[in-house]
Amino acid sequence: MIDMGPGPGEKGGQIVFDGTPEDLRHADTLTGAYLGARKQVGMGFKRAVLDATPRLILEGARDHNLKNLTVEFPLQRLVCVTGVSGSGKSTLMQDILAPALLRQFGKATETPGLHDRLMGADHLTDVVFVDQSPIGKTARSTPASYVGAWDAVRELFEQSPLARQRS
Repeated sequence: MIDMGPGPGEKGGQIVFDGTPEDLRHADTLTGAYLGARKQVGMGFKRAVLDATPRLILEGARDHNLKNLTVEFPLQRLVCVTGVSGSGKSTLMQDILAPALLRQFGKATETPGLHDRLMGADHLTDVVFVDQSPIGKTARSTPASYVGAWDAVRELFEQSPLARQRS
């Protein structure tokens, strides 16, 4: 594992760590501090994924380059799907999961990509698929505003200790 730094952009460009992933957790670098849990991102809210956390489960996804993949998406959490180019992110999300969910809610969609079954959709009340297509007449129309996500973000900030202190 190589850690580049010591900071982002112009503050980087040097190797600040070279070793095993486990050793990086203990390294005196910014990355090491986060991996070693000495620093954390966020406002102190902890929403761990527990056994009781509801999940959306897609079993047997096997379209394009996906080979019998089973994925569990924890619900009531912000979930990100990442991977290198060609790893199957778009196939998973826009070719299989979104059409399967849209169909589940009786919305018009193309046939979902090959998969065995989708479980947990009963935990949802609706589904909206937002891609990178333009929304509305202004460049300020974002997917987050379109689906109402900013309301949940505002509520989260409203619960922070500093917001409560300042009323």
